[in-house]
Amino acid sequence: MKKKIYYVFDDAAKVMEMIEKGQLANYYVYGAWHLQKSGDAEIIDYKDSKKIKDSQVIINVPKYAPEFKIRGNRDILINLNSNHILERNPSWLMKFLLRKIYNSCDVIMCLAESQLPALKKIGIKKSKCVVNPLFVDTRDIELANARKFGVYHPFYLSSGFDVGRTFSNFYSFNTTIPIVTFGRHNAVPYIRYCDFLVKCCGVVLEVHNAGGSSDLSGSTTVFEALCAKKPVFINPQPWLKDFPSKNIYIYNSQEELERLLNSGISWSEEKADFTFGQFLTKLKKVLKINF
Repeated sequence: MKKKIYYVFDDAAKVMEMIEKGQLANYYVYGAWHLQKSGDAEIIDYKDSKKIKDSQVIINVPKYAPEFKIRGNRDILINLNSNHILERNPSWLMKFLLRKIYNSCDVIMCLAESQLPALKKIGIKKSKCVVNPLFVDTRDIELANARKFGVYHPFYLSSGFDVGRTFSNFYSFNTTIPIVTFGRHNAVPYIRYCDFLVKCCGVVLEVHNAGGSSDLSGSTTVFEALCAKKPVFINPQPWLKDFPSKNIYIYNSQEELERLLNSGISWSEEKADFTFGQFLTKLKKVLKINF
């Protein structure tokens, strides 16, 4: 008998409403929007999930895994921040508890190869892990390219909602082309963000490993920029080595970034393939949908 598939999130209804209104990108929920539309999965708020049993359950909060496992479910964890969790909990007791939690998952879906070493170090078998980068749905970017309305003066774009993102450093920059920032401080609808993305001169990111941030903070913004053929200027991140591109420029200091942005260099336009279909295909294989 085929197992039912559930996505279990906190504040699920609110998140899905924001996606339907165009306030969030649909890939934000790791294929839930797509699989619900196709009838392959159901999305449920965590507080309403207590009766789920003998099903496939996709979660993004590790501590929820054991309770679903006890009820006979097959647990698939979308692994957002195992590196950060393990770094912040170095004691042997916490590592013991975390090993029990991660081992209760049937599949740990890592979003980059750089997440594997820390899991291996606490005794998680590589066979339990599947590396599946969260690439981006480019349809809104393509629509923004097709609209081609509005006149803008040249600008660089910096955006993102992860708590590891920093914008304040850019406000004092002495650059000939200004940096426009979108984040928690001045959010715009995702479809509007795409209009700015396709018209900017490039995307500038300052990402720090803050508490509560994702192991891959900044990655989806980078993928969006590369799919829109925009250069990316970013400080060093461990996951960058997993996604090489000649359109990524890594800076090691604020002074180096200012020099880059003022250099007048003609940046390359590389056609990138970091599209969501790749993530969805691998996810369906793990869930045994149409395989």
